[in-house]
Amino acid sequence: MPISCCKPILNNILKGPKSPNIIFLQEVTSNIQDSLLSDARVCSDFLVTDAEDNISFNDISFTAMVLLPNKHFVSNPDQQLEGKGIKERRS
Repeated sequence: MPISCCKPILNNILKGPKSPNIIFLQEVTSNIQDSLLSDARVCSDFLVTDAEDNISFNDISFTAMVLLPNKHFVSNPDQQLEGKGIKERRS
């Protein structure tokens, strides 16, 4: 799926009156992962799995990611590492 399709899907998921408690994404390519991790809403509002590096893409062209809203999974967002939903990505 191209990034041009991914962004409207993410916008649709996040614009509702209530966003889901868990967002599970399958078959995420490295360019889609980069796009998600550069989205300000994702960085500030979510804990993200498989965001540290590109190890997930060593032998395959896609991976899975899970987005967990901070409001449900962090007791004090101000005490989070680096104050964001995700740590700075290491390549």
